[in-house]
Amino acid sequence: MSTGKLKKKTETKKLIYIPALLALLVLSILLSASTGQVEIPLSDTFKILMERLFHVKLAGYAEIPSAYFNVVWMIRFPRALIAAAVGIGLSLCGIVMQAAVENPLADPYILGISSGATLGATFALMVGLSGRQAYRSALLPGRCLLLFWYCFLPISAVMPRVPSWCCPARS
Repeated sequence: MSTGKLKKKTETKKLIYIPALLALLVLSILLSASTGQVEIPLSDTFKILMERLFHVKLAGYAEIPSAYFNVVWMIRFPRALIAAAVGIGLSLCGIVMQAAVENPLADPYILGISSGATLGATFALMVGLSGRQAYRSALLPGRCLLLFWYCFLPISAVMPRVPSWCCPARS
């Protein structure tokens, strides 16, 4: 099989898989917004979301109980969106990690991410940090890294990547 046919076949698969996966994501968000302690029919959830997101009132919209609006719009739909965003973020982190170590079986244990998280959680428990204090202390290393990044990024743009004293063959 030539590379042109293989490339076209891969593009065709993308055209099929991406819309199908997006439709599956929308369906899963709808299902998660309709299931819970209070059973709300999927059709009512769809009508509520269509009205709130696109201002389109579908047939039967007026018969939906008012309590359903608050349950779907204020509680379940934001949770479903946050869950989808977290899942997307985790998948992107996994892809970046697999690309960084050039291993399709890469996991957080390879780079020490799990060990670092365990160390941070253990330290927070031993010191007695809880709630907001633990959250703020977890943000401190990230803030320090950003400060370092923004302080030294302009310097790295001006300086050459490898100094001449480091590699005499270049000079």
